[in-house]
Parts: sequence; structure tokens; C-alpha cells
Amino acid sequence: MLGASTGTLVHLLAAVAEQPLPGLAAYSATKTARTAADVALDRELRRVKVRLLDVRPPPTDTGLADRPIHGVAPPLPTGLTPHAVARRLADALAEGRGHEPAADFDDGT
Repeated sequence: MLGASTGTLVHLLAAVAEQPLPGLAAYSATKTARTAADVALDRELRRVKVRLLDVRPPPTDTGLADRPIHGVAPPLPTGLTPHAVARRLADALAEGRGHEPAADFDDGT
């Protein structure tokens, strides 16, 4: 536990912040930048007793990969269920964890 906090800020990012994928350069860059900024933000928020939870789930089967804004979506591995990601997030909040990297997620079974 990070100590008694007055609140929690959750940043739901993506595994591409840790391992960028071909065809997702711009998306990966934004997630990587946000993760880097979270390191400094976490230190600032601790001063006011706000916890930052940086969550970077692997691909999640939300259907968004089938609906690209432009062009064709790059092929992605089979994603986790939204339920599995939500369960991991709820556990992290309940247990007071500060970071949930992609490697810590499971398939929810």
C-alpha cells in the first residue's frame, strides 16, 4: 500500500507503451509518453496524498480493433476480455498497487 490516500487517479494506457508494435507507431508513442509523464506525476501527487494507478493491459477484445478510424487496423493478438481487465484493475485498486504492467495480466480464467 502506498499509504493513506485521499484519492486515486487511474491512467488506463496500453501494453504498446512497453512494447510498441509495427503499424501502431503514433499510438505507441502517445502511450509511451503518457507512461513516462506518469513517473513524474506520481511523485507530485504523492505530496497531496493522491495515488496514481498506471494500468497497461495487453490487447483487450473491445471490438475497437475492428473499427479503425482510418485505413485498416494492424493484426493484433487475441485480446483479453474486458471483464479480465476490469477485474485486474479492481484488484489493483483494492490492494493499493501503483502500477499494472502488461506482463502482470492474465487471461481471466
